[in-house]
Amino acid sequence: MKDQGVVPVSRSDSVKDFIRKGRDLEQDILSRAAWLHINLRTLVYHNKTVVFG
Repeated sequence: MKDQGVVPVSRSDSVKDFIRKGRDLEQDILSRAAWLHINLRTLVYHNKTVVFG
């Protein structure tokens, strides 16, 4: 899936780094989803969500 959120990590990242990266990624994905919804680029069809990017 193209819009699946992924962030690079390294062995030198601490637990705090993982938490920060996870929060940042979640915020980015949620912002994009809200933008798509507001701009009428989502459609619910038979209990499935279709996103037009």
